[in-house]
Amino acid sequence: MTAPGERTADERDLEARLPGLPLVHLHGAARATVPVYGSGGFTTYDDQEQDRRLRAWGQEQDIPRVKIKIGESWGHAARRGLRRVAQARRSIGDEAGFHVDANRAYAAKQPVRVARHLDDRGVTWFEEPVSSDDLKGLARIRDAVTTEVAAGEYGYTLAYFRHMLDAVTRCGGVTVWRPRLLTGTAPRTPRPTRRGLHIMPAPATIDTGEAFPPHVLREYALLADGERGALVGPRGDIAWMCAPHWDSDAVFSALIGGSGTFAVTPLDQRHVWGGYYESGSLIWRSRWITGEGPIECREALAFPGEADRAVLLRRVLAADSPARVRVLLEPRGAFGSEGSHHIEQHDGVWTGRTGALNWRLTGAAAATRADSSRGGGLLTLDLTVPPGGHHDLVLELSDRTLPGRPVRPDAAWDDTARGWARACPEPVDTIATTDAHHAVAVLRGLTSSSDGMVAAATMCLPERSGAGRNYDYRYAWIRDQCYAGIAAAGVGATGLLDSAVGFVSARLLQDGPDLKPAYTVTGGPVPGERTLDLPGYPGGTDRIGNWVNEQFQLDAFGEALQLLAAAGRADRLDRDGLRAVRAAVSAVEELWNRPEAGIWEIDDRRWTHSRLTCVAGLRAVAALPGAGRDAARCTSLADTVLTETERTGLHPEGRWQRAPEIPGVDAALLLPPVRGALPGSDPRTRATLRAVREELARDEYVYRFRHDRRPLGEAEGAFLLCGFMMALAEHQQGHTARALRYFERNRAACGPPGLFSEEYDITQRQLRGNLPQAFVHAMLLECAGRFGGPPPP
Repeated sequence: MTAPGERTADERDLEARLPGLPLVHLHGAARATVPVYGSGGFTTYDDQEQDRRLRAWGQEQDIPRVKIKIGESWGHAARRGLRRVAQARRSIGDEAGFHVDANRAYAAKQPVRVARHLDDRGVTWFEEPVSSDDLKGLARIRDAVTTEVAAGEYGYTLAYFRHMLDAVTRCGGVTVWRPRLLTGTAPRTPRPTRRGLHIMPAPATIDTGEAFPPHVLREYALLADGERGALVGPRGDIAWMCAPHWDSDAVFSALIGGSGTFAVTPLDQRHVWGGYYESGSLIWRSRWITGEGPIECREALAFPGEADRAVLLRRVLAADSPARVRVLLEPRGAFGSEGSHHIEQHDGVWTGRTGALNWRLTGAAAATRADSSRGGGLLTLDLTVPPGGHHDLVLELSDRTLPGRPVRPDAAWDDTARGWARACPEPVDTIATTDAHHAVAVLRGLTSSSDGMVAAATMCLPERSGAGRNYDYRYAWIRDQCYAGIAAAGVGATGLLDSAVGFVSARLLQDGPDLKPAYTVTGGPVPGERTLDLPGYPGGTDRIGNWVNEQFQLDAFGEALQLLAAAGRADRLDRDGLRAVRAAVSAVEELWNRPEAGIWEIDDRRWTHSRLTCVAGLRAVAALPGAGRDAARCTSLADTVLTETERTGLHPEGRWQRAPEIPGVDAALLLPPVRGALPGSDPRTRATLRAVREELARDEYVYRFRHDRRPLGEAEGAFLLCGFMMALAEHQQGHTARALRYFERNRAACGPPGLFSEEYDITQRQLRGNLPQAFVHAMLLECAGRFGGPPPP
């Protein structure tokens, strides 16, 4: 961190480059040589990457010392840290100098225990075992261990360092020392401590990526306003957010290995986390219990969102004791590659730019500007809220000029609460009403003012570690939006139903038989895939865009017909909707026998599920009052498709199989009979249900299909969508107890924020894939509505 008015490292570098002098010649040197070390060894590296980098420093670059990071998960992964230290020593050999940096992760007596293990590995420098502000803790550690204790990297006043000298054996950085040593305001000979003080020329920067490593997905909450979404982690860090639109580049991307954050974190590092949503909304309350008492942060994206401006509201609330938090803001555009610049303060309001975005922060007049280790600037603020009080922080982001007046927080909070109450009335006639209401809120938060609903708020979160299955889901899939609309129709959520009908109808009228499986939320084409030069969420890699734009998926037409039929039954099908019905029927007539990618978006075949889905849609449309001549047309076409599907897709055991060439069963085959393709009493329906139960279900979780001879859980996680499909299929058969077991098991497969991913690792009880997955929430909602109504005939 640099003091106001100090020149940054970049400016000093430029100062030396202009006359063509080495920086040391321009500023003068106190010694002929300087010991150096290689620093990196981040906690995000796996064993192979750490070994490769450490060996490169020693063997390729001849650097005699290294430093690695420990203190992962704020000290809760101490065993992994010590194992990494042991591995690092093996990588660098016995002779190399060895330092570690805990990044202020530990508390109480833990660093003393850790330091004793470090001493066994020949570590000579233990940097920031606790916060640099904890001078008593630093002194206690220094007196108890033989390893040198270093701190003070972020100091920028001489008074700060005067206090620091009594607590550590190494302190810095150079920003504050150089001008004092040059002007004579600090002693040329450093003030001695118990083992002698060393000035540590540290970079005067902050690395937010290192400060906020990724967490397991179950610990992230979603903030969304329809136009974009953000994930907030358990330490109050916004780890993911694209702005201004869903498919824009991320401005906070630490979740996938980028950088940038907006964090509100308790200063007491010894705290536990929780939180909850206000009913029927995506207003989240982060809650921490600290040594002083509870702290809450009420947070939301102002709702309903504006298309071109994101407004992020954060209100820190103190209960019966003061709420002490640290605020850190670093917007970084283009997935972290663009730092913030032109950072200025006027009348207590901070403004800046990053990439194409303008940003403005209110409520942080006392914040201090610092340099980011990745270039650009950031803001930090230590904030104390008195007992019973609150403090508002408001961040605005836009690719246009921001309005002249900043957002007024009280008015924005009131508008947001009222907006959610209007948009998400409590669903009618459901079981699990709280979860059903939450599902409505999630789906509404993912649905834009242009009616398109993204499949998920995130991209590239791996479904399987190292398997390459990580995709960009920030687009509107026709199938997923149909699931949401059908579920909404069943519980009286007419706003979601109308949006789904409007978006799907517009795409059918626009593209007819050339309907794409997915679009941007404004109806544009999904961009092709390309990779990002980022490490990704652990176990994954980063790619943007989606190859779905090259596919044909027949089942999308069948799902569209089912959605439009549901709207017709609810008397919410307008003239465009009727025209869309005819367009979809014509497309099925033309395309039903063509090979296609199917629901699971794999190789082109004549997938049984897609054909049966079209049969269900055609029958649903034919049954609408006033269908007239269209009823006969749809019924005849449904019979034709079903007859051919029975010839090619019926297994000798009497159940449906995946495709003519693939005899295995598929859990997706459970849904078409529920939607009316066949009666529940049909022997093929019952045989298929029995086969899925016996071959694809484990402990009331359900897998899509068998990939090979491996046990089910080794190929992929259980698909929560399929678990809810199974609940619907059992319910159709009148198996109420079984249906409820599947429903309850799968609706519990989430974290405290109640968000579902696509897959669930039942062994580790962890979420896998992008978050939140819209079609899983939609299928939960459909189950809640069907189970709350009259029993099936």
